[in-house]
Amino acid sequence: PVMVSGKIQGGLPPVVEIKGRLANGQEWSNRIQVMEDLGNNALDVPLDKVFIKQRIDLLTGKAWLQREAILEDEVVALSVQYGVPSVHTHMCAFETTKAKQASMEAARKSGKSIRLAKYAVSGLE
Repeated sequence: PVMVSGKIQGGLPPVVEIKGRLANGQEWSNRIQVMEDLGNNALDVPLDKVFIKQRIDLLTGKAWLQREAILEDEVVALSVQYGVPSVHTHMCAFETTKAKQASMEAARKSGKSIRLAKYAVSGLE
């Protein structure tokens, strides 16, 4: 199997052409119809999260098999960077308002230390 990945801006093209060479040196190409059931040819699937989840799962297995703490650290870093939970991280979800969310994002950008409970709907100031 061949896996091709990349970034797409705007809508998906109707057809993708893959070109390459076979083991005997002969040129090969194949035109593949792009799926049309992705909502008016707009990509709504967060592919970055799909692929990072796959990478996190592979690294987690490798860290477990090899008992490598450095691989666990890499899993944690990827998990936090992309907001994808792993066995080495936890996720906390809470309800908030748009105003409190904007305030929280501003506080994060300024580098201040923040208490998440403050930004929950029933959060304590």
